Amino acid sequence: MSSLYLTPESKHDKAQAEQRGVVKRLRNLLDHYERPEMAVDDLEVLSLQLRLAGVNLIKCARELSEVEEERKTLLREMEKQQRHYEPEIDDDERGML
Repeated sequence: MSSLYLTPESKHDKAQAEQRGVVKRLRNLLDHYERPEMAVDDLEVLSLQLRLAGVNLIKCARELSEVEEERKTLLREMEKQQRHYEPEIDDDERGML
């Protein structure tokens, strides 16, 4: 399913799930590489994996930011439509209320 057809709630849930996945992978990485001494190759691999996790977290943050902006836009549009369809009350009718 394309992200063009996802609701803001679905996009938010998807980004949150991705974020949780990245954090879980980070924990697993750190547990795996938790040693007093590490070979150079291990350090390089860990460094690359941490960079990748950082990029993935930035992507999740961007997606969450886009969802928030989309929600704000939808809310403004709904408020605009609501004002457009609300009947106007003139001064005579206000006096009767």
